[in-house]
Amino acid sequence: MSRSKDIVTKSMWTRILALFMVFAIGSACASCKKSKVPSKKDVLEKLRSEAGSKQGPFDFTYEELRSAWGDPDVERVMEETGIPCKAWNYNGHYLYSFLQKDDPSVIAGFGYSSALQLIFLLQDERNVFFAEFNEGRLSDWDCLSFSNDRFASGELDSASFGDLFSMEFDGTLLQSYPGMIYLFFSITPEGQADSRQLQHAQNVLDRLKIHLDPSLCFSNIIIEPNADARLKIEDNNDLVFNMTLVNGNRNRKTYVYSEDFYLERKIKDDWYIVVPPEEVHFEEKLYELPPDGQKSFSCDVKSIYGTLEPGTYRIVKELVNSEDIDNFDDPMEFYVAAEFNVDQ
Repeated sequence: MSRSKDIVTKSMWTRILALFMVFAIGSACASCKKSKVPSKKDVLEKLRSEAGSKQGPFDFTYEELRSAWGDPDVERVMEETGIPCKAWNYNGHYLYSFLQKDDPSVIAGFGYSSALQLIFLLQDERNVFFAEFNEGRLSDWDCLSFSNDRFASGELDSASFGDLFSMEFDGTLLQSYPGMIYLFFSITPEGQADSRQLQHAQNVLDRLKIHLDPSLCFSNIIIEPNADARLKIEDNNDLVFNMTLVNGNRNRKTYVYSEDFYLERKIKDDWYIVVPPEEVHFEEKLYELPPDGQKSFSCDVKSIYGTLEPGTYRIVKELVNSEDIDNFDDPMEFYVAAEFNVDQ
């Protein structure tokens, strides 16, 4: 009797154990089926196959992602949009996810950071400026600026001109001068720039200082070299210029001009508009320059701009074809200029 009871008891425990194993395995399988979050490796491979970004919707939430990947190493909010961004350090770069602004549980997309080598230039009250080193080639994005509040307190206090940094960012550059990066995840000191990098940084710094100078503005004015009209300086009496506008006979057109003019300064290979220290008001009167005609007038640079620094300058006049003078949307203006030098 006792033996029969033992057999029954063992049989019961065997069944209970078997049921428990089935339940555990089933739960594990169900858990596997429920886990929709891909691994970091899978996300990275997907990003590489889709040009570096992957947009939603996704069938898992941010909380599920954080549960699978752990807490993010970096948390950012994009300045312009207020969109939250979470980033995880992976293989020396960052895998990051954008969340929906109105519902941070929803993942809007994934991306993978890029590395950028920067050379510290200067820091003022509001911004930090870096040069990007790209084999010494100057371009619109070789100078980058960041607002000071985007760095941790004291993070750049010891930085000086020529210090190298490595930055991980989202790969997007705002096309402006200086260039801007909306989203970066880390900045790491990398020592001191070599002589070639320092020369590049100095070139970028020289250009940046001109840009930051409130008395100068980069000029987009294009002087037409083959224009029928031309501008000549007859004489220069302490920056008061007697000038002549001459209209050739080639196009048989009458041009119209006014009293105003631009003063530009040449720095290296670029021209910059010299900003008057005070607002200038010219008389709103138009003059005609007929074919084969010429008109003389004076430009009092001294009274408007004061003493000029040594360098190469030009006086620029705008002309408009008289037939287009009433076409305010597209008046077909063009520019002529006459250069002069200011010696030391």
